[in-house]
Amino acid sequence: MKPEKLVIVLAGLAVFLSVALSLTVSPWWLLLAGFVGLNLSVSAFLEGTKI
Repeated sequence: MKPEKLVIVLAGLAVFLSVALSLTVSPWWLLLAGFVGLNLSVSAFLEGTKI
């Protein structure tokens, strides 16, 4: 599996886990889902650029 695909799979699992934890433990776990989503959005715009 390519590293790019692995990152996307791990991000999806993190979002799924945080939503499940927010339903069962605390709504504060939604912050993790928001952070992962924001990180994926930023990485989509910065793909191929050198910082």
